[in-house]
Amino acid sequence: MRSTSPDKPKLLFVVAGYSTTGAQAIRFKNMIPYLSEHYQVEVIELTWSKNPEEYEDPYAKFHRVSLSRVGRVLNPVFRQLGGDSGSTSEKKTSQKSRFVGQIKGIVRKLLFPDTYWFEIPRLYKKIASVLKGGHYESVILSAFPFSMLALAKRIKKDFPQMTVHYDVGDPFSCSSVESNFRNWLAKFYEKALLQYIDSLVVTNDATKRYYALGFRKQLEDAKISVVSMGVSTDSLVPISQLSDKDGAKNDFSLVYAGRLYTKFREAFELYKAIDKLNENQEARFHLHMYGKYNAAFYPAKYDPEKISFHGMVSNEQVFEAYSECTAIVFLDNAHGIQTPGKVFEVAAIGRPILFVSDNNESHSREIVKPLAHVVDCSNTAESIAEAILQLSTLGPVNPEEIEAVRHDFSWKKRAMEFRDVLESV
Repeated sequence: MRSTSPDKPKLLFVVAGYSTTGAQAIRFKNMIPYLSEHYQVEVIELTWSKNPEEYEDPYAKFHRVSLSRVGRVLNPVFRQLGGDSGSTSEKKTSQKSRFVGQIKGIVRKLLFPDTYWFEIPRLYKKIASVLKGGHYESVILSAFPFSMLALAKRIKKDFPQMTVHYDVGDPFSCSSVESNFRNWLAKFYEKALLQYIDSLVVTNDATKRYYALGFRKQLEDAKISVVSMGVSTDSLVPISQLSDKDGAKNDFSLVYAGRLYTKFREAFELYKAIDKLNENQEARFHLHMYGKYNAAFYPAKYDPEKISFHGMVSNEQVFEAYSECTAIVFLDNAHGIQTPGKVFEVAAIGRPILFVSDNNESHSREIVKPLAHVVDCSNTAESIAEAILQLSTLGPVNPEEIEAVRHDFSWKKRAMEFRDVLESV
């Protein structure tokens, strides 16, 4: 049972998708257990259930808010979380379901700021009810979905003394790769509402500079702090059990696990590099891809002897693949200032890393640059092939370096950094 000591100050987190597997949900799920050692933590989240009940785990108390009728249509991810996956006649593979899904996708793109805007009244009603029921030190709003920023204005209107923290992964006003107009609208939206927060928490220095320069007037009274994403060290293979994979003598296996995006994160040059190496080298090079990809992301000439697509698998299976491979592939975003949380994870695994990037603004590169077990290359087949050969000549990964990386990137350390932010505002 969680501690309810009256000596501990109270924190209220508003994380709409806490029960999902999104980056912001993972962030708070991993920090809250450590924060609960110093605070009484409560969380407000959305749920598919029409009759939600409060519940507790060892670290926090949870208040659940039912999705609106519109939300139940536009945000089906919560349906699976609620245990209702639909009847066999509603399978996603049916033509009717695909058509409905396409229509919903169009509607989602048209709605601004996002489909969760319809949930703001329900969420605020619950926030107000909770805040009136006790003395809370701070409210922490998760910036995914971005509509959650609108809650800051309502909180400050009814609870002017409340400290409001806004936790941002990717800046809303440069998040769209398809529409400059939508980015302009997002910037207007942020300028109208950021003035109501007391603290902005971002994940890298580039995002901090972006907000400090672009929203100077709106954030003149707010503190901007950096708390990066972290790593669940408990799920990693103990350093003492890490075995060396000699890529110079044995077959060389590479693993990529993650999403791919058109013109943003693609693997086509990686595929070409694998083909090139298998044509010119005695060793056999094999690439293993883990993730759900449509046909557009497959190589033009697919040879299962060189590249294997394993589909969606559990995190446990991904970590097992990492521990068995010769090297891990990290594909950086083609542009933007976002830092994928995956970079911290792969850096802490204890395997050599192929870091592929053409992004001159990449903060991810700055994170891995000091590490001896990382080889950096541009996103061309020639550069990737040369980097893979360089990886095959690396000596054993330094256990002391990996141990330091795991400590520096751990969620425990991130939680203490977040606590410093809470205490300083």
